[in-house]
Amino acid sequence: MKLSKVSLLICIAAFIFSGISISISYGMNKNAQRMYEHPYTVSNNARAMRSRLWDMKSFSGILLTHDFQSKTDKESFFRARYDMQNEAIDTIRELYLGPASDVDALRSAMDTLITVQTKACSYADDHSADEIQNYMDMNVYPSMTKSATA
Repeated sequence: MKLSKVSLLICIAAFIFSGISISISYGMNKNAQRMYEHPYTVSNNARAMRSRLWDMKSFSGILLTHDFQSKTDKESFFRARYDMQNEAIDTIRELYLGPASDVDALRSAMDTLITVQTKACSYADDHSADEIQNYMDMNVYPSMTKSATA
């Protein structure tokens, strides 16, 4: 009889140990999934946004002086870049665990950049390459820097 009580205690202890192990494993999986969905995804989107902004900063002056086939081609090129940025902001808004005001500031900085760069596209239609570059230095690039750090 004593052997069966000891065996029963060992089985109960093993069962409890298994339950605790399963619970801990589930918690670790849940935390890993949360990190993947939130900080990792948010930081990847933020990194991609920043990279696109630096690319735009490097090439937007050149692109504005480039002869597109039509004004619509130029606008659609920049619109495609803005759409990528706005999609990233939407993803960040959905997954960001920090204050909503951070994402609002990012959205505001992006909206300002879009407005400023749209004006630069119009400005570029009637000005020389040097004038466009000066305009970009004074009006557009500061907005890009602000967007990249927001």
